Amino acid sequence: MLNTRSQPGIFGPLLAIAAVLPGCGDPNLPESPATSEVSAAAPAFAGSEACGNCHNDEYRLWTGSHHQLAMQLASDKTVLADFNDSKFTYFGVTSRFFREGAEYRVNTDNADGELQNFRVAYAFGVSPLQQYLIEFPDGRLQALPIAWDTRPAAEGGQRWFHLYPDEYIAPDDSLHWTGLQQNWNYMCAECHSTDLQRNYDLATNRFDSRWSEISVGCEACHGPGSAHISLAQAGQLQQDSGFTTRLDDSQGAVWQMNAETGIAERSILPMSPPRQPEACGRC
Repeated sequence: MLNTRSQPGIFGPLLAIAAVLPGCGDPNLPESPATSEVSAAAPAFAGSEACGNCHNDEYRLWTGSHHQLAMQLASDKTVLADFNDSKFTYFGVTSRFFREGAEYRVNTDNADGELQNFRVAYAFGVSPLQQYLIEFPDGRLQALPIAWDTRPAAEGGQRWFHLYPDEYIAPDDSLHWTGLQQNWNYMCAECHSTDLQRNYDLATNRFDSRWSEISVGCEACHGPGSAHISLAQAGQLQQDSGFTTRLDDSQGAVWQMNAETGIAERSILPMSPPRQPEACGRC
């Protein structure tokens, strides 16, 4: 949820499950370069499906998780909200959510405070709320402040709500959905995508943001996996498993859920900064 007034630059804890990745020695895999060649090659992102070829259980647990569904193209399969000409009023501004063919659209206030139709490009998150991203011609993706409560109706969900229900966010406020603080490229993308390249051009004030995976894949925490895959194919896994990010500092530690706070805590914290929280806790 993009509530940067109360938590600037941070959208809440996102716990990444760092699995210990064993090697894969399938003789049917194609031949791989020698270890020295693998080490010299620049690491590249291979995609979560490539990881799932060997790490079936981890891939199965990741599939359908909040990480995998952190961001999706807007479609009948991904959009959970009511776009059946539903309306929501916030400080005198009535926004309308509707469909035009296969596209999802919203009529809401623009940067000048005037009502305008926008196409929803992406669904953002799945539970307990889902936001929607609007794509602008200059490459910006902006998060609408009106989100959908995905909880069951019996729990108070299945409704639209505003992220700032008691505070009017004017069009000239940086927290307005068209402003800097609700900009996906700058504020959200790093924690919701894998291998993000913002590609902002100062001269033209445009973004050409790219990613290797639209959501949080295996390599978002483990780092690019091409060397690991090549070493595994060659049966030459090294101590660091070919990863640029090592998550081997568990030392008997486990993650335990704190029932009072709802936040997972690491059972053992060494004096030096542990690699797992440093790699994953920043989100």
